[in-house]
Amino acid sequence: VLSNVNGNLSDISERISERDDDDDDDDDLVLPQSRPKQSTSNEALVTEVSNIHKEFLSFRYNIEKRIKSLEKTFRILKNRKILKEVG
Repeated sequence: VLSNVNGNLSDISERISERDDDDDDDDDLVLPQSRPKQSTSNEALVTEVSNIHKEFLSFRYNIEKRIKSLEKTFRILKNRKILKEVG
């Protein structure tokens, strides 16, 4: 069962890295090209950057929370002898 879990995790990480390799231009992830031009005042730019930074921190926090949850589930299953290490 552990080998299945490890296989699934490597498949997921491979898909993520392939998707990352396909995205050569990461600028469109932050500022969509279809966004209309807005005021370029310093205050507006600072607010925009601040909002993007907050969104990024929230996204990163949620990802870290999911990873910790998966690690905890993995440890519980391993301790209950549901998952066994192969090899």
